[in-house]
Amino acid sequence: MMTRTTRSRQWALALLLCFSASLLPAQSDGDAGSAGASPEPYSPDEFPGWARDLRRGEIIALGSFPVVLLLANVGYDAVRFGRESLKAGEWNYTYAPWFFGPPDKPPLTEDERIGVILTAAGMSVGVALVDFIIGRIRADSRAGDRTRADRR
Repeated sequence: MMTRTTRSRQWALALLLCFSASLLPAQSDGDAGSAGASPEPYSPDEFPGWARDLRRGEIIALGSFPVVLLLANVGYDAVRFGRESLKAGEWNYTYAPWFFGPPDKPPLTEDERIGVILTAAGMSVGVALVDFIIGRIRADSRAGDRTRADRR
């Protein structure tokens, strides 16, 4: 039976071997040690159109997420302020949005926090979809312009 120490040492050795491989110099096909080698740029037809569209959508969705998360947080705070004020029958400044609220403002519950994050994720995907649709409309418009120019 293996002891805990032996198993830890085996894991440490396995990790050391895996990470030490990254220290070895990379060699290209028959061109060992050439320092001036540079990668070739991608050609326009190297990736299919759907892969480029998917990559662009991913970049836009991930890039817009921080901004959309901020807006979703502020929006949820405003809705919560309105809801709690309606319940109280007067302005309930305890739930005032973001920096208007008091320092001891009640924090969001776990479900509320998850809801805000999922809303922001959905809105980010929505931004990427809008960008995709606008790109398709522009591409179709350009294709139509070329077709009309070819007919002349």
